[in-house]
Amino acid sequence: MSNPICEKIIDLLTPNLGKNMAIATLDVQTQKIGKTSDTLSRQDLFSLSEKIKTGIKIFVGTEKANEIAAKITNIN
Repeated sequence: MSNPICEKIIDLLTPNLGKNMAIATLDVQTQKIGKTSDTLSRQDLFSLSEKIKTGIKIFVGTEKANEIAAKITNIN
């Protein structure tokens, strides 16, 4: 991925989900907000983080999902 925002999100997700699942999660959730990895911007981070949080709760638990979502929202 050439979008640095996407790279940062994958870096945040990978320790908890593994690289392949992190990429798949990002792809699916980005599509759900009507974006692609090329069009994703900082303005999309809150809505994307909420989608990701919902999707990963089952794998990492609510507390960790909330923590990851907050980190995604605050990517700069």
